[in-house]
Amino acid sequence: VLDEAETCAMIRGGMSMGLSLAKGETLDYDEACAPRGTGFRTYKLLHVGEEPRYAVELVSTPQIDAPFGVRSYSEHGIIGIPAALGNALSTAAQRPLNQTPLTPESVWRAMKGGQ
Repeated sequence: VLDEAETCAMIRGGMSMGLSLAKGETLDYDEACAPRGTGFRTYKLLHVGEEPRYAVELVSTPQIDAPFGVRSYSEHGIIGIPAALGNALSTAAQRPLNQTPLTPESVWRAMKGGQ
């Protein structure tokens, strides 16, 4: 069982993963459905030190149908961050941005009228 500090660290890790997914992680495939880039030079991960400071607070809500009421931790951070980033950038660009990754180019294209 994790203590509160460890749980918050797990959630912050999930939030970093969600932000990385939202802002740049993507694979390009060829006609045979094989990935074109198979190295980390073109697969843009969020690096240590690039993540923002996350404020995490816990609300204890047991999972009723799970053994001992346990609940998953980090998945909650992964799910919400891409939507939050998309909503913030959509508001700033005054255009709907509904697809990830939310790269500077995709935001620029949406602002120019095409996506």
